[in-house]
Amino acid sequence: MDQKLAELEKGADELEWARDNTFGSDKVKIISEKAAALLKDVPSADDVEGVVAKARVLSIKGRVLCVEGTDNKEGVALLSKAVKMNPKCVSSWNALGHIHWSQGNLNAALDAYNGSLEASPTDLNALRCSALVLRSVGGKANIDEAVDRSKKALSAGFSDAQSWYTHGMVHLTKYFKATFNQDDLHTALKAFNLAEKNGNGHPDINMNRGQCQRYMMLWGEALASMKAALAADPEFEEAEASLRELTDFFDRLKSKWDSFAGYNEKTLAKLIKSLPSAPGTKSIRGSTVEIMPLTELKEREGCVLDKKCVAVRVLELVDDSSMPVVYLACDSNRTRCLIAAYGIDKKAISSGNEVIYGNPAYYTRTIPGADEWPCLVLIIDRLSAVTIGGRLLEKKQWSSMELNVTRKC
Repeated sequence: MDQKLAELEKGADELEWARDNTFGSDKVKIISEKAAALLKDVPSADDVEGVVAKARVLSIKGRVLCVEGTDNKEGVALLSKAVKMNPKCVSSWNALGHIHWSQGNLNAALDAYNGSLEASPTDLNALRCSALVLRSVGGKANIDEAVDRSKKALSAGFSDAQSWYTHGMVHLTKYFKATFNQDDLHTALKAFNLAEKNGNGHPDINMNRGQCQRYMMLWGEALASMKAALAADPEFEEAEASLRELTDFFDRLKSKWDSFAGYNEKTLAKLIKSLPSAPGTKSIRGSTVEIMPLTELKEREGCVLDKKCVAVRVLELVDDSSMPVVYLACDSNRTRCLIAAYGIDKKAISSGNEVIYGNPAYYTRTIPGADEWPCLVLIIDRLSAVTIGGRLLEKKQWSSMELNVTRKC
């Protein structure tokens, strides 16, 4: 009987793997057939001897029912009974955590994963999943704990793709919900890249890597990641929608970039004339600052430019369909750039605003397309030293930053 139960447990493991790694229109059929075949072979708990063996039977049946999905209530009841009979059964705790998580019962899911970690503190599945649940619960303490657990998962399995995926997700959440520090975006992207390198092209990894790349305005890379997600799962609606949004954005940007946002010569000359000249100086709140041209930023990519500013005029909103909100702008020398605003209310920046930016954070990015071209992107977020229309950004001008992530591995 012990050998038979071991074989059934292996079958339950394979079924859970298929649930997380099977895509396409026939997924439900494949899972249902595998589950039905397993359930036929599961003995009754009354037919086995010993508390541990009975708990194994309940666990196997509960896991299969929860994956198959037609009777989650019975599956949860069986798993709950199994962990009471054998609290050291990690697979039971993890299955219980997964079904609670999928139903949105985050606290119950976390309790289950914690039960798994009490039984086995280095269990990869429990460490990864509990980290993802903690980031969903939110709050600084929970996000910090999520980061800590994702690091422990990496310590237990450094080449494990799902552990790197988890590390990327928690740092993405840390950026949006806690720090607003671009370093967390870079950490998340590095983790997603390592997840893809060590993985098998899972659509979740590519989709969320693509979203991270999109937030960092790595637009060409974002396109490639979302296309890879869609190739792995042709029915991935979120990937298809994001891909469409990006290509539409590129089309709008090209039109506005080429036409200088449709401004006629007279209007443009007036807007530029009222800007502080670059190079030059300007008094801001009693202090004199040095205004540099945008071209100097391009030449000094990656440098920290203390006590220097750039001054630009916002010409037109290019994209507000997702974060960041993107504007077209130029300096007094008619050098064009984009402004990417993270977590700033859309009403805080309007066409015609003068933006003076101290110690500017910026990227040089390439716009994908048949005739791709580089452009300078200035970053405005809650850590920026910036005046808009002569006024400093205020807290009331901040907006909530939504974390656009999909599914879970």
